[in-house]
Amino acid sequence: MSGLRQDERRRSERRVNQASEAAQLGTLEWNIDRNEFWITGRGRELYGFSPKERIDFNRFLTALHPEDCDAVRDALTRSRDEVDGNYEQEYRVVLPNGRVRWIATRGQIGTSTDNNATLLRSISFDITERKQTEECFRLVVESTPNGMAMLNSDGRISLINSRMEKDFGYSRKELIGQSIEMLIHGFLRMVEVVDSDGGFVDVSADIVEKKREVIGLRKDGSEIPLEISLSSIPSLDGEVLAMITDISARKRTERELERQRNELAHLSRMAVLSELSGSLAHELNQPLAAILSNAQAGLRLLAHENPSLDEVRDILADIANDDRRAGEVIQGLHLLLKNGELRYEPFSMNDVVQSIARLVHSELLNAGVDLQTTLALDLPMVNGDRVQLQQVLLNLVVNGCEAMASITQKKRQVSVTTELRNDDCILVCVTDRGRGIPANDLERVFEPFFTTKADGLGLGLAVCRRIIAAHGGRLWAANNDEGGASFNFTVAADSGDAIER
Repeated sequence: MSGLRQDERRRSERRVNQASEAAQLGTLEWNIDRNEFWITGRGRELYGFSPKERIDFNRFLTALHPEDCDAVRDALTRSRDEVDGNYEQEYRVVLPNGRVRWIATRGQIGTSTDNNATLLRSISFDITERKQTEECFRLVVESTPNGMAMLNSDGRISLINSRMEKDFGYSRKELIGQSIEMLIHGFLRMVEVVDSDGGFVDVSADIVEKKREVIGLRKDGSEIPLEISLSSIPSLDGEVLAMITDISARKRTERELERQRNELAHLSRMAVLSELSGSLAHELNQPLAAILSNAQAGLRLLAHENPSLDEVRDILADIANDDRRAGEVIQGLHLLLKNGELRYEPFSMNDVVQSIARLVHSELLNAGVDLQTTLALDLPMVNGDRVQLQQVLLNLVVNGCEAMASITQKKRQVSVTTELRNDDCILVCVTDRGRGIPANDLERVFEPFFTTKADGLGLGLAVCRRIIAAHGGRLWAANNDEGGASFNFTVAADSGDAIER
């Protein structure tokens, strides 16, 4: 009977060998009690064992990479202590030629039925190629200049790269398992891809393409401006990959460009106001002279024995009106001369037109130019920087006046109109009756340092176009059929209530 059992065992071993060879698997059986290994030919090849050499546990360990020996011992100990005895481990072996091979082993520790021996039966297979691919991917992920975080269905961090550690100041160990809200407060609701329970829903293409600017929080409590985009991982159920980019440098560059734009705009305003200095002085002299005259008349009236209080009241009202007029001119000058950052606030575009009309009144009068304004009623508010939009309109009106300097045959007139367009933006049009603009120069007039004036710098219109672009609008020029040119610009209407002007 024992001979039959041995024949059956050999046939079984041959079948196992054939199946293992076909599947490129190495089959191993370790009799733990007797410290004996039985291993197929493919198994010997995987571990670098010669076909005839005797294998025991110590010989097995010598084939392993020194850094993996302790992990294998610990895994075997845990498997012996567990009820099911399952054993699963990935490790490296060092082949006789010095090459390193990655091997995955799956098996189980149990007791044989014939002699109650403790056995480990396992299969091993080569995963070197997979490990090399994973290492290449890891190197790519680690070397990317952007932070990367894998989030599970609960919004908790399951994987990060070293850039995340650098940007936020946390170690990998501190972040794994934590909610992304630890780094970006309100993130889950902000990205609009969570359900009522806070878990991720399907991340569609438009969500992936949509980038969001948010504020992150470092470990030291400081804030960091970020740009975030999301993408789902089809092979991982509910997992989302967040690409997190530190945009601090970009924000600094934007602030610097805005500062330079503001300074250039301020210089442009100063240049225009210097041209109007004589007219502005006259505009102030008129109400100041009227105030002095009325005050002197009032003093003479009060010197009478029975002065007329009604006349005194009328004189004081005239003084108040002239003072208000002078104050408006001074306030307008103060705002235009002031240099500072953009200040966005709601205001009426019609008010801007009227304030510029008051400011250039004397200049146009001296030049023999009539200013006509046609302002739309019920015009919505504009949300922007009032001073810079005043500068744009001032430039365009003054340019329109100068364009008619040599015109004598027809009436000189500059008209300013406002209207609400269907696309919820306000159109402002400044039209003159000059000689127009050569067709080839309709776009060139907006180029820096291009000018048709003998003493011009060629910056005014270039600055104006930048200001309008910063307000989300457009500035362009066109020739009129009846002669002259029109400069048009748009600004977005505010979503607030309309006002009447």
